[in-house]
Amino acid sequence: MSASSIKHTISYLGSFFDWLISQEGYRRLPRDFRGYLVVPKAILAKPAQTKQKDFPSIEDAEQLLLDMPEESLVEMRSRAIFALAFLGALRADTLASFQLQHVQIAQRLIIQDGGASRTKAGKSINIFWFPIAKAFEEIVVAWIEQLWMLGFRDTDALFPDTKWLKHKVDLVKQIPVMSTTYAVTDAFRVASRDLKVPYTPHAAKHTIGAERDARPLTHQERKAWSLNIGHETEQITERHYGTMPEDQRFEVLKNIGTGRAPDVPQMTDEDKIAFYDAVVEKIGFGRQR
Repeated sequence: MSASSIKHTISYLGSFFDWLISQEGYRRLPRDFRGYLVVPKAILAKPAQTKQKDFPSIEDAEQLLLDMPEESLVEMRSRAIFALAFLGALRADTLASFQLQHVQIAQRLIIQDGGASRTKAGKSINIFWFPIAKAFEEIVVAWIEQLWMLGFRDTDALFPDTKWLKHKVDLVKQIPVMSTTYAVTDAFRVASRDLKVPYTPHAAKHTIGAERDARPLTHQERKAWSLNIGHETEQITERHYGTMPEDQRFEVLKNIGTGRAPDVPQMTDEDKIAFYDAVVEKIGFGRQR
């Protein structure tokens, strides 16, 4: 049992005995019964010491990636899946449903199109590659270049089923995306094959989310990072000022770690009105009409 389950069980037992000793026929039981229901701290601490994290650090993820086998096309596909998951903080079903055209190398973009891919709630977002270790993007780029050499086209699956990796592409009109997330789950299983508990594909989003908090980012950089994940976690900013323009988000992400601050555009009239509304709402007054 987990430490939490043990604590709750002990609490319920204590409440039961408190009730029991007040019932007819049981009143001779020791009044200090609850005092015997004390678990040593070492027992409660033991599960916490052995629990594995649900997601790796970005450094650990890079090492897992570099240690993945790469001899066959299937193994290369697994490495690319694992790398892209972190490069864009992507869900398994979205990864499995990407076409080749959804990753733009020159622009360092991932096009998450809710109308063409299986995205959460049909959400569409352009994702700028997160500024993490070069190995992640190099492996993704190498995979795409490999597909081009095999004759794959923009509308073909980015991560095709195994049978299509052995098929003559020019004899097929379009290579479909995978209908399941098996290859994505398997990629993470291969990457964490030496661990007691393998990481799941969702670990990538947790890792990228934690990486934002681990870096000394400015408020604007943190906001751009959150929006790039697809999470509007900078609550006050998003609630009152709207979302950061896409071009500004890309510029901020490009400059992370360079020491250069992007040009900050002047506030529009709409921004000023929203800012004023937020201030008066905060102090509890309404706008004068």
